[in-house]
Amino acid sequence: MSDGYDFVKTTRLFKGEDYIPHLLRAQILFSEFSQNIKEKRILEIAPFDGWHTEALLSMGAKHITVIEQNEQALRAFRDKFKAEIEMGKVTVIEGDVHKVIYEMAPKKFDTIICEGFLYHKPHFFWVLEGLARLEAKNILLETFKSKKIKVKALEKNINSPGMRQAKTTSLDYVFVPTEEMFFDSLKKLNYEPIHNLKKKYKKSFVKKHKSLKDKYLKDWVTDQISCWFELGD
Repeated sequence: MSDGYDFVKTTRLFKGEDYIPHLLRAQILFSEFSQNIKEKRILEIAPFDGWHTEALLSMGAKHITVIEQNEQALRAFRDKFKAEIEMGKVTVIEGDVHKVIYEMAPKKFDTIICEGFLYHKPHFFWVLEGLARLEAKNILLETFKSKKIKVKALEKNINSPGMRQAKTTSLDYVFVPTEEMFFDSLKKLNYEPIHNLKKKYKKSFVKKHKSLKDKYLKDWVTDQISCWFELGD
């Protein structure tokens, strides 16, 4: 664990027990991979109110572009990062990720962060193909995995497809790939795994907070794939 990036201790914007799982998640995903973040042009997919955005900025990201359409999230995000937006350090694109990533020019970003998003979406492969066409050198991706391919109903909440995209019709189903399918899909898109954050690696971070009894974090550690990918030649 990198002591230089303890987001639970250093956060300015997200204080309180409710944020610890999200900040720990950021620490697990980012803290050992500063080479993919420092001085990089980053595209962050659906940041909600920005707990991971703050982490990326604290690690020295050159510029962050975020795509979000949830109105509640946008209000909170713009309030928290008002100074960074005014300085031109952060750019906010209000829109549907599924459309926006196909309107962007390739090679505008060095790194893409797409976590906490794919498993809320029915259009799994559409998103992967759209992100790959942007030709970023590195992509951080994560999603739930299954031993068998599944399509499952999503609970109706703020993160359901319709609610998350603010104004769209929601099918309320999501696609859950096998681990083999996930990695094979990225290989076909010319992205090779360089850092697959295994269960053991994730648990080593969580142990620091032994009092934390959080189902969200437990499910994330045991049931999700989290992996950094690099674009092939």
